[in-house]
Amino acid sequence: MMANTKGHCDQRAPLSSPTGNEVDCAKVANIVGMALGSGAMTRVFEKNSKAKIEPELRATLGRLAGICSCKGYDELHESFCRWFTREIRTAKGNKAASYGQAAKVLDIATKVFCYFCGLPSKKESERMIPWLHAAIDTPILKCLKSKYRDRKITATTLGEIDMETYQMLQSLVRDSALGMDLVRYEDWLWHKLNAQRKVQSPVTNPFS
Repeated sequence: MMANTKGHCDQRAPLSSPTGNEVDCAKVANIVGMALGSGAMTRVFEKNSKAKIEPELRATLGRLAGICSCKGYDELHESFCRWFTREIRTAKGNKAASYGQAAKVLDIATKVFCYFCGLPSKKESERMIPWLHAAIDTPILKCLKSKYRDRKITATTLGEIDMETYQMLQSLVRDSALGMDLVRYEDWLWHKLNAQRKVQSPVTNPFS
């Protein structure tokens, strides 16, 4: 997946990175695999979903280099999530995947891509980190519901999160972060809640 001069990528190309660097190509392959979480995907989404999602996710990561503003990132994010909810079905009930499930895939991918790996370049990743969204999983959802009881969040799983609820949750994370980048705060909160969950309750499927 090579990026062109406008920051877009060729979806027909083999798995690659926006920079064309061979080391980065391996990183992108690992990032895509991590975001899709093969075991969880098999249980929640219909058979062969991974093969459909991979090229779209690679294409979206390839376009990051061409994004120049927070608004541009939000538009790219929404475009991926809308595609996901149109094209991907659940294994149980053959229902359309939810906006929350779509966003979880992309938010994990962009978190690892920019925040952890410094891609597509160190300079560009530092520019984009403030735009990244928090990757909402079930423990974080539960935490927000408990902290903001007055908001009456009805969703209990990612499968119940629509676009409006997702945007509200991002706003609540932003309020909690007190000026910290969402992805940095979410990473801290995830580790805190994950440590508590290991002691208090069994692991749940992150895509359900």
